[in-house]
Amino acid sequence: MQVPLTVSFKGVPVSDGIRTACWNEAEKLGRYWDRITSCHVTVAPQQRRRKGDFFDIHVRLAVPASEIVVSHSTPQHQKGEKPQLAIRAAFDEARRQLQDHLRRLRGDTKHHSARERVPERAAAEGSEGEGPELDQPRTARPPGGKKRGRQ
Repeated sequence: MQVPLTVSFKGVPVSDGIRTACWNEAEKLGRYWDRITSCHVTVAPQQRRRKGDFFDIHVRLAVPASEIVVSHSTPQHQKGEKPQLAIRAAFDEARRQLQDHLRRLRGDTKHHSARERVPERAAAEGSEGEGPELDQPRTARPPGGKKRGRQ
């Protein structure tokens, strides 16, 4: 990473263990793309919980031409979860979003456009002009057919 990691604690005592976990996870993200310009992590207790160890982890990655923002909250059924596990889950989501961003930049995303594929398929089969029209909306009953169900 080009810019060092920044970790903020809001309402949580400063912990070297949490800071180390954030640093290790940020280094893993650097393996996927070395052009991450900054990473800011905020660790805070969940506002709506009064008992137990519930954490909100916010990760903000600055990358060229975009910004990736992830928020992870500890689910209620995982009461007493260590903050390191919540940090790992937040960085896993950030990694997936970073990989999606890289795919879009490389142009590796699929384009699902039926209008572009049908003429290619028709030309390959040698039957140009045959087949259903794409511009016509589907109807509930076939043309000239009767309504199905109770009458």
